[in-house]
Amino acid sequence: MTQPIFSTQAKSGATEFRFEPRNVDLSANTIRIPKNSTLITATAITLTTTGTLPTGLALATTYYVIKVSETSIKLATSANNANAGTAIDITGQGAGVHTINS
Repeated sequence: MTQPIFSTQAKSGATEFRFEPRNVDLSANTIRIPKNSTLITATAITLTTTGTLPTGLALATTYYVIKVSETSIKLATSANNANAGTAIDITGQGAGVHTINS
């Protein structure tokens, strides 16, 4: 199995996690993240990309993290949905390098 490619960069109180399309698991609606990241359930994040975001996600939109494991998250449309475990259905991996901004 190919290792995921991502990087973490802290800047002025915020953290960025970069990931590639192959880090998006469509069957589980999860995104692989670096182990020991600061993301916890209900953390508000936004996404940017050098290409096209995974299908089901949009630019200029606030999403909320559902922490699945040390290396995996799902995204929700509200903090209430995140706390309830109601995730967005991701149907395509997108293209380019995607960035989670928290």
